[in-house]
Amino acid sequence: MYSQEEYNALLNELGKERNERKKLAREIRERDNIIVSFEAQENLYKALKTQKDIKDNYLDMLLGNTPCAAIMMDVNRTFIFGSRNGLNAMGLNASALNKSDFFKHFSQVVSKEIIEKMSTSFQSALEKQEILEYHEDIEFKNGNKSYFKVAFIPVKDKKNAVIGVLLQLCDVTSMQKMVEDFKKASDAKSNFLARISHEVRTPMNAIMGLVELSARENFTEQMPRYMLSIKKACDNLLSIVNDILDFSKIESGRLEIVSVKYDVASLIHDIINIIQIKTVESKVHFVVDIDSNIPSKLIGDEARIRQILLNTLSNAFKHTSEGIISLTMRGEMQNGNTLLNIEVTDTGVGIKQEDMDKIFEKGLGLAITKSLCGAMGGSISVKSTYGKGSTFTIKIPQIIAEQCEKIASVQEPAKKKILLYETNNIYANSILKILGNLNVECTRVENYNIFCTELKKSYPFVFVSADIFAQAKKTAWALGVDPNFVIIKKFNDIAYEKYAKTIILPIHAISIANILNEANEGKNLEESIDESRTFVTTGVRVLIVDDISVNLMVAEGLMAAYMMQIDTCTNGKAAIERIKNTNYDIVFMDHMMPELDGIETTKIIRKIPGEYFANLPIIALTANAVSDMRNLFLESGMNDMLTKPIELPKLNEILDKWIPSSKKSKYAIFRPLSDLPQDLDSAADV
Repeated sequence: MYSQEEYNALLNELGKERNERKKLAREIRERDNIIVSFEAQENLYKALKTQKDIKDNYLDMLLGNTPCAAIMMDVNRTFIFGSRNGLNAMGLNASALNKSDFFKHFSQVVSKEIIEKMSTSFQSALEKQEILEYHEDIEFKNGNKSYFKVAFIPVKDKKNAVIGVLLQLCDVTSMQKMVEDFKKASDAKSNFLARISHEVRTPMNAIMGLVELSARENFTEQMPRYMLSIKKACDNLLSIVNDILDFSKIESGRLEIVSVKYDVASLIHDIINIIQIKTVESKVHFVVDIDSNIPSKLIGDEARIRQILLNTLSNAFKHTSEGIISLTMRGEMQNGNTLLNIEVTDTGVGIKQEDMDKIFEKGLGLAITKSLCGAMGGSISVKSTYGKGSTFTIKIPQIIAEQCEKIASVQEPAKKKILLYETNNIYANSILKILGNLNVECTRVENYNIFCTELKKSYPFVFVSADIFAQAKKTAWALGVDPNFVIIKKFNDIAYEKYAKTIILPIHAISIANILNEANEGKNLEESIDESRTFVTTGVRVLIVDDISVNLMVAEGLMAAYMMQIDTCTNGKAAIERIKNTNYDIVFMDHMMPELDGIETTKIIRKIPGEYFANLPIIALTANAVSDMRNLFLESGMNDMLTKPIELPKLNEILDKWIPSSKKSKYAIFRPLSDLPQDLDSAADV
């Protein structure tokens, strides 16, 4: 038996032992938990390591197979990683680069200049936090040389802070060679076209010039007709050459639309002046209807719009042997600007229904016209009835220039009442429509007796066709009335009357408004040609330089009417010597000449000391219409440009611009109208 003390001691020992067992059990559990935790962490580490290895492997595969060398650097230019293939190609080793200055190692294989440029670019990309790209020829010290696209790309972390720069070096040598080969082929094509243009235009210049000179001589009655046929053929050939050049520009994507402010009236006059010659000896009546409310000043590509209209009208004349060809132009307001709505209608052969879809693929003219319309944000469409004719509708958006009036208006129209005697119904109806648009009252008569009765009523203006003017003038004198006579004449009618105004078919709103407002603007082509001979010079000496003798003969003949003293020479060296020894007022310099061309010759002249050599007007003569040469000529020291074949209005403009007014004197030529048959009512109505 245990005493009480022994029993208590035993209980105490048992309690301590129990506590120790509990403590031990707790420690064992904690150890087991730690072991489990370590195992879990070890498994997680293994999993993460596996994923990292996979990512590193993929990154290594990606960078290793990319055609570009990719080098990642921190903000201190320390190498972090890079593509093996790219580094090996540059003679660098990734392990040797590890955690060291990349550019220090790269300087061992490339020049100092390349390193300096890349270091500057690296720093710029860091500071601006923008991608920096450029192309560079890099020659390695092992002798290899390639053309690289170089890019410095800032790398940011999740907080958008820049932590480094990725350098990409892409070898684009083969691509560059392809570009250069393509450019060479393109340049060869352009040069070929330029040569064609020059070679074709040079004989054309001679032909057209000789035609002009021959027309001044006294020949048989048939000779002018033959000459006109030659000129028409030349015009057609020139149009073909221009179409070929424009088509080449469109195909190569080098067609440019140049928007400038232009005068709409001038555009319309240009179109009519050029097309008028097609009506000579033709059974086609050409009428024009221009909306007088079109703004007078627009912003757009005037040259391309002119080309579109000429192509479309020329196509109409090509397929119309008799009947009517009309040009209608309207302006529709569109978002504060205007949409030019143009229609060219003919009574020609028309288009078969099966050919409608491919009409703009046939021939260069219409194909170019469609491309030009599209390039200006416009469109062209066609409606046609085979055997009856076609209507081409052109729509081109244009910007309205600030502070411009409408294209034509008559001042005080109520005071401009007109008596019209025109025997041709087509032209008469066209004039009546135009006058209605201008709010001008008009009375048309078709019988000469009625005309005489109406003439007594004192109309302010009397419009009469050229074939009855002489008799109408006599009748007015006999009746004691003196109206403002306006002669309606055809383009090829050479008759003039000193005391009457003339208006040339086709009549339009601008020409009528100018007449009624007593304006003297917008002369037609024929008047411009005669006007070009209305001044002569005094004491003017001109030098013409051209390596082709027939061109010299043509230019000399065209300028002879101005009564200038003309010298000629055939090369640049001779021109320099002549200019050194003779004081010329103006020099016409051919562009393309052997040995010294026109540009080189001009540069030499400008370098000669003296005010005369610095200020002498030198005008480029060029047959190159492939591109805009004007800037090139001006930069070389030339003052202006005259394109071959030489046209008299343009020649007159150049001479008038550069010859001092003190050396010009004006004079006029009038050829009186001959008396015509008295049987005026016998003219057949159309």
